[in-house]
Amino acid sequence: MQIECELTYYCVDGIKYSCLGGTFGEISAASDLSDCKPCQEGFFCPSYPGPPSTRADQAACGESYLYCPSASSKPLPIEVGHYGT
Repeated sequence: MQIECELTYYCVDGIKYSCLGGTFGEISAASDLSDCKPCQEGFFCPSYPGPPSTRADQAACGESYLYCPSASSKPLPIEVGHYGT
């Protein structure tokens, strides 16, 4: 039996892979890592050990001392002498 690759994963040669941290999956039956899109600036997209992210569950960066550039897998601390927008 064949099973279609689920949202947030991509499948190659019969093997299912999670979209990497910093990316999200938005299509079913994805067949390439390039089908995972970078998380938007101001948000982060965790992956393993939790489930991979979708566009809908990108997490807001949060506190004023953190920032998230595009493709972030976790919030980063703002360096001394800088501030966030």
